[in-house]
Amino acid sequence: MMSISIAYFKYLVIYLRCLFYLLGVEYMI
Repeated sequence: MMSISIAYFKYLVIYLRCLFYLLGVEYMI
């Protein structure tokens, strides 16, 4: 169960990183 939460956390970090990247691109335009 610990490995599942770690994998979920990793996917959450990737999702947030992509979200902030898209927001940054929209802000730059």
